[in-house]
Amino acid sequence: IPVAWDPPAQLSTIRRAVDWVRIVAMVAPILSALLLVVGFVIAPRRKLLLAWTGLLTTAVALTGLFAMQRLRSTALDRVPNETAAYGAIWDIFVEGLRTWWILALGIGVFALVVGLVRPVRR
Repeated sequence: IPVAWDPPAQLSTIRRAVDWVRIVAMVAPILSALLLVVGFVIAPRRKLLLAWTGLLTTAVALTGLFAMQRLRSTALDRVPNETAAYGAIWDIFVEGLRTWWILALGIGVFALVVGLVRPVRR
């Protein structure tokens, strides 16, 4: 006899939130890149825009890296008995995000340098 299992209401709410976050995570980078290109095309001072974009991208990436590490340590402090298992699970889900933050940091620094450096004239 198969047994039907209905998940608790909290799990359904979490699942819906995860679905929305997944949709936003796919749409937001594309939309922000599109808006950046549009802003770059209509900007009167493109180098200044590039420098500001690089500065803001670098700041956001550093904040994201710091927040991710801080949340991990805070989460592990709340689970004293299963710290190793919980830490491993956290790392599995968040390790890819760390790579994206580091990539965003590199892009931000590159854009900042390109926006600030003047071309050498001979």
